[in-house]
Amino acid sequence: MEIVWDENGKRNEVVFWDKIMPRSELKDFVLSKEKTKYPLVDINKNLRSKELTVNLWVEHIPVFGWIHRRKYGSWKTVMPDTYTT
Repeated sequence: MEIVWDENGKRNEVVFWDKIMPRSELKDFVLSKEKTKYPLVDINKNLRSKELTVNLWVEHIPVFGWIHRRKYGSWKTVMPDTYTT
C-alpha cells in the first residue's frame, strides 16, 4: 500500500505496508488485521491538513515471465491539523 500527495508541484509516493504471500493464502487474507510495516513520519510537519491518496496495489510475480501489477483500490483521506504523541 502506498500514500500519494502533491507538495510544491511535485508528486510524493511512500510505501507504508507490503507483504509477500503465496497465492494459496490470498483467500483467507484480511487487510484490517494487518499493522503498518513502515510508519509515516512527518518530520517537518508538512503533511498537516494535507489530502492524501491511499492506493492498494497487488503485484503477481511468476516464477518466470512478466510481473503484473494491478490497482485494487484507492481512497482519499486528510491528515489532522495537529499531531498527538
